Amino acid sequence: MKLSERPKLKLTLIIIITIIVTAMVVSYSSQRQAEVDEYYRYLRIPDIELNGTMLFYGNTYGGEVLNAQREGQVAYGELVGFVALSNIEDQPKNARQYQTIVATNRFDERGFQIFELYDTFKMPYVSPQTFDEPTLFYVADNNARELLLTNQDGWTIQIQKQSLHPRVTSTDAQGDQSYLLTDPSDFEDVMERIHQP
Repeated sequence: MKLSERPKLKLTLIIIITIIVTAMVVSYSSQRQAEVDEYYRYLRIPDIELNGTMLFYGNTYGGEVLNAQREGQVAYGELVGFVALSNIEDQPKNARQYQTIVATNRFDERGFQIFELYDTFKMPYVSPQTFDEPTLFYVADNNARELLLTNQDGWTIQIQKQSLHPRVTSTDAQGDQSYLLTDPSDFEDVMERIHQP
């Protein structure tokens, strides 16, 4: 080998090593990005099935009006959703709260339907846990647009009836508001904002 060929060989080896190292770094970073993307995709999946299938008596469904069996009967079915706090910065990242609002077949002393609310909590690495004892809610107001429920502690739930996934706003006795997200796309949006990388 001539002396003049030695610098060319070194330059060729440096270029080859640089290309190999660059390829390895790009491969590792794209694999890592795929893992991160998969993790965030997993976070956007609710732990329980979200459900907005509460039907309201007196409203039209599929061309027919849903009629109540009793005059004080307001709704049929249930709402299952993720509890999103009004201030997204206060939303816990590693814990999830879900609520189920059930229209029961029981009535209060005024003759109005009683509703039950069940809390479900999901912590990392543990299956969702639902409290056995429901919180009872009573009809405070019912009109064509909304249903207002309240309990003995001053907690109110406002259910907007006019959409496929009824909008549910909850206000506790201290005035703190949260929203019950029954639409999976709303859940995904909130999870994306909470877990922004």
